[in-house]
This record gives sequence, C-alpha cells and structure tokens, in this order.
Amino acid sequence: MNSVGKKLLLSIALPTLALTLVALGFLWLRTAAAMAEATHDEALRLAELQQSVAGNFLQALVIVLLFAVVLVGATAVSLRIFISNPLQKLTMAMKRAEEGDFVVRADETGNDELARLSQAFNRMLGRITSLKVEEIDNRRDLDEAREELEVTHQLAGRLKELSILYDVARTVTSSIELNEVLQKITDTVPARLGVPKFSIMLITDGALEIRMAHPGGGEGMTFAIGEGVCGHAAATRKSVYVADLESDQQFFRVRGGFGARGRGSLLSLPMLHGEEVLGVLNFERPEKAGFSAAEIEFFTAVADQAAMAVKNARLHEQTVELSITDPLTGVSNRRHLFAQLELEIARANRFGTQLSFLMIDIDYFKKLNDAAGHTAGDTVLRQVCDLMQSSVRRVDTLARYGGEEFVVLLPQVTRAEALEVAEKLRRLVEEAPLEHREAQPDGKITISVGVANLPIDAVEQGQLVDCADSALYASKRSGRNKVTTYAQGMEVHPGRERGPHAQKKRITGEIPVVALKG
Repeated sequence: MNSVGKKLLLSIALPTLALTLVALGFLWLRTAAAMAEATHDEALRLAELQQSVAGNFLQALVIVLLFAVVLVGATAVSLRIFISNPLQKLTMAMKRAEEGDFVVRADETGNDELARLSQAFNRMLGRITSLKVEEIDNRRDLDEAREELEVTHQLAGRLKELSILYDVARTVTSSIELNEVLQKITDTVPARLGVPKFSIMLITDGALEIRMAHPGGGEGMTFAIGEGVCGHAAATRKSVYVADLESDQQFFRVRGGFGARGRGSLLSLPMLHGEEVLGVLNFERPEKAGFSAAEIEFFTAVADQAAMAVKNARLHEQTVELSITDPLTGVSNRRHLFAQLELEIARANRFGTQLSFLMIDIDYFKKLNDAAGHTAGDTVLRQVCDLMQSSVRRVDTLARYGGEEFVVLLPQVTRAEALEVAEKLRRLVEEAPLEHREAQPDGKITISVGVANLPIDAVEQGQLVDCADSALYASKRSGRNKVTTYAQGMEVHPGRERGPHAQKKRITGEIPVVALKG
C-alpha cells in the first residue's frame, strides 16, 4: 500500500462504507426496540413490518454495497487521473534529476497544489541547472588556470634549463685549448646542475680515461669500452642510469676509486659527435633515484654541448699539429722550429742562459734513394727521426729542417753538453739495425752533426743557424759520420755560399743544401 492514490481511496471508501453500515444497523436496532415495546396486535403488525423492513434492508444493503463499489471505482479513477499520474510524473522527474539530468522538467499543467509543486520543483531545477552551469564554467576556468599555471611552470623550468645550457655552452666554448675546455666543463657543470660528484672521460688509445673529476680523484684511471657503467655508455652510445649503486649487480666492479660500489645514483652519458664517441660524462648523487627523466634529457643536451666543445678543441689541436708538424716524420716542421727558436733565444737572453743548436744530415742519403727508391728513403727518415726523438728531452725541439736534414734545439745546454748529445745521437744511429742499411757504405746508415752555441758562437738567430750549418759542412768535408763544433772562420770556407743574402736564403730554405751534404 505504497501508492498515495490507494491510500486516499481507502481513506474515502472505508469511512463511507462504515458510516452506511452503522446507519443501517442503527435502523435495525430501532425497529427491534419498537417491537419489544408494542402490544400483541402491534407486535404482529411490527413483525410483518419487520419482515418487510428486513427485505428492504437486504435490498438497501445490496444497494449500499453497489454504491460503495461504484464510489470506490469512481474515486480510484479520479485519484489516478488527478493525483496518481501527476505524482508519478513528478516522481519520475525527481528521479531523473537525482541521477543528474538537470534538464528534465515536471509537468506544470493545471493550477492545483500538484501543479504548483511541479512549478516549484522546476524552478528549483532551473536554479540547480544554473548553479551546475556555473560550476562547470568555474571548473573549466579552474582547469584552464591550472593548465596555464602548469605551462608557466614548465616554461619557467625550460627557461632555467636554457639559461643553464647557454651558460654551460658559453663557458665551455670560450676556449679552444683542450685542457682548458675540460677544466671549464669540470668547473661549470657540477655547480650549475647541482651534481656533487662529476667526471669527464675521453677515449684515448681505445680506452676511456678520466681526464678531470670533481671534487678530484681518479684522474688517469682507465676503463675498457664496455666495462662498467661508463664503458657500457660508450659501447652502446646511450645513456646508462643506475638508480641504486648499492644494489646494482649488472655494472658493479671494484676499482678502488671512481666506479667502485657506493651509495646513491649514477648517470653516464656518452659524448657523441655524429657517429663518433668522444668520451663519457659521469654524474653522481648521494641519494637513490637522484635523477628524474626530465633531468636525464636535459643532461643529455649538456653532454652534446660538451661533446661539441671537446670536438672543436681536438680539431684545433689537429690543425695546430698539422701546421707545425712535418707530415712524413711527425716532428716539428721548419715553421715551428724558427718560432720556437725565437722564443728560446729571447728566454736565454732574458735569464742569461745558454742555447745549443744541432744541425744533422743523413750521410749519402741521395745514394740510398737512388739505390733503394724513395719509399725506402722515407722509411729511413722516419726511423732515424724516431731514434733521435726517443733520445732527447721533452723540453728539446727536434725538427725536420728540409730533405734529410734535422735540427735539435737544446735550451739551457752548454757547448760541451751539446757535443755529448750530438755524439750520443751519432752513435745511436750508427749502431741501430735500420732498414736498407745494406745500400749504404759499410752497410751502415750514419749522420753528420754540426754544433753551435748561443751566446758563445752567435748572438742572434740567423748567425746561430749559419754557425751550425758551417759546422755540419765541416763534418761532411772531413769524412762524414762525425760531430763538429763550430769554430771561427768555418762559415767562410770556399765551398759554402756565404754572405748575408745567402744566409737569409739558407734560413728560409730558398737554396738547396751545399754539394757536400747528402
């Protein structure tokens, strides 16, 4: 009995039926009381009347029941039309509204209480709809504001990254000397990127070598390509990230220094220039999972900048080396020789030290070329050059002067000491089992050496070179495979072209070696 219509129907029908039955019962009781008080004759008449009334009572009862049924039916139809259906429609509208359909509206037909209730409900829905629209608009505005704020944060982060990247690029490209570039990278990158431990490794002789590290330690340590985290990064040409060094089992290798097991996280990024792997940058933080995906991407851009700076520095080194190096023998060429000679003379004059100059010529080199060919001659030149290079100091300068002639510049070396060096070089070449020596006299390849000293024999560059050349000519003239120190008057020997003009051409290489040489 959940329907309001049914409840109303019962509330109308039941009282009506009860009232009718009470009235009939009252009439029946009144008739019975009158019969009890009447006389015999009256009783007989009342009995007859009672029988008549009983019959009529039954008829009335039937009529009352029929009336009650008709009344209930009519009431039910009326309630259904005027109450139940409108209430059901209103209920369905409310249910849809409850489910979130705020566009639905209740039927407002009529002007009774239900119609006014529907109108009130519709107004409430309208207000809720407006509020919902405002909520949606506010939420959309909030989402847009949140997105704009997020974009702003992202832009701020990108601007910061670009600023850091610009600073790093500007700093590391401010020099073209490789060591300076490496130092600038080591000084700048850890500070700007917030990395407490950093190292830069370059591929040298097929292995990774730690060239510089922050805060220091491990320089000079080498790793094979494919060894450890850094070696794997170089081998795969991809970044390698170990989020927890303490638990890592794939790359761990005890080396007693950089790369040994520690705590924290390690990121190794290869420095790539095209298809070439130049080296690896290592970033380390003390906390686990210390690098985010965004940071790894950004650090990769930093590694690209570092790779470009290192490549430019190496290209500069190669360019300088090509400009000052003899392509056949790999030692200094004439241009670098005279630049170095000028510096050493200025230094010797400034500090009052001596400077010795050796001029060396391979004996009978033309005969070797004629007998064994120019390829053999080139081989001998390289071998003789390698022997002498291995026997002089790092501060000394060995240069190819031209053809088969070499020069050794000996800073802070006296005449006597220079004579010993020259004799050592002569014996070294004579005793060496050089190729193609069978094509030479006595089956040996030998050299002749002339020695001059500043300030004893000369006081300026051209004069020093000419004195050494005069001494070399004297060695050749006296039988070759000898060392001769300059003596006054050697430069004016009839067999030598001499004078200021000849001396200038001799220094610049515009005239050939004198006939006795070779």
